[in-house]
Amino acid sequence: MVLLAATACEGEKVCLYCRTGLKLKINDVRYGRDNAYTCYATPAYSARCMKTVTNYVKPKCDGKDMCSFSVSNTELGSDPCPNVYKYVVINYECVGTVTTQGPPSAVRTRVACEFQQLSMECPAGQRVDIVRAVYGRGDSSTCRQGYFYSTSCGSDAKTALANICRGRQSCSVTATNALTGVDPCPGTYKYLIVEFRCL
Repeated sequence: MVLLAATACEGEKVCLYCRTGLKLKINDVRYGRDNAYTCYATPAYSARCMKTVTNYVKPKCDGKDMCSFSVSNTELGSDPCPNVYKYVVINYECVGTVTTQGPPSAVRTRVACEFQQLSMECPAGQRVDIVRAVYGRGDSSTCRQGYFYSTSCGSDAKTALANICRGRQSCSVTATNALTGVDPCPGTYKYLIVEFRCL
């Protein structure tokens, strides 16, 4: 069991995900502001008005391998800090078991930092099958060489990759905003994480 934490700024879209075979378990979610430097804005806000909103997020995410929602007063129940730029802090776990060995159809994971190429290849006679793909940022440890403003934002890239890789033994894509057509994390250095099988 690994405890994880994610932060996202007001107006952004949160995207939480776990590896295949694991499910999200939300432990604690706080929304508002308790310092001046997280999700910095001008003027700098020093308000201390964090509110626990765990009950709004648990039904959206618990038991799922991926969930997303907007950081907004509507999604998180109310406005704990009127006229203040806010953020959400999420403490969660990925629970369950992951099989690390298995048959040729076992799920494989690849990661590419923004602007880098991600390649997938299967043995002769098999084809790439995309299980899941997310472009954005879900932690502070992956692809650390760039600036990141948020650690919980992303776009579902499965459909885009499935279209590119359909029927192919090998497939390569570049991790850029063009992949999904949007920038899911403005001002943040992103990465592409893909889970695929060979069928």
